[in-house]
Amino acid sequence: MKEVLERLVEEINRYSYDMNAQLMRVQEALFEDDLSPKQTVILDFVHTHQPCIISEIVTHVGSSPSAVSQIVTRLERDNYLKRNINPHNRREIVVSLAEKGEVYYERESQINQLIIEKIYSKMSLEDLMQLHTLIKKLHTIVEEELEHGQLESN
Repeated sequence: MKEVLERLVEEINRYSYDMNAQLMRVQEALFEDDLSPKQTVILDFVHTHQPCIISEIVTHVGSSPSAVSQIVTRLERDNYLKRNINPHNRREIVVSLAEKGEVYYERESQINQLIIEKIYSKMSLEDLMQLHTLIKKLHTIVEEELEHGQLESN
């Protein structure tokens, strides 16, 4: 039973990795932006949590405040992000998307729409709902195990 489970998980991981790698190559080919993985993670966080403050980004990314500040400064210089003084707390700087950041996510939305039309639309709605349920369930298990430190090696 254990061997069957291990083989099944290896195959699931391989298919997931291969599919994600292929889709990532397609997305990269359609994006003209030359962003590093850390820049992309920060940009994604700001996009979904804007406006946010640097300390929130630091917590999410797990890097030092100075490293995050340097990346934010570069993204600000390249017009992906902007910093403003929080009108409710003048000692706090909030970060949000700038013009190029907005364009980046408009383009991402168009690419996602293309992927839906060319790939996901070939599956039945029932299959997609089942896939969603299973991935969400696995995600919840992973989060719970990480929260309780169960995935750390002894």
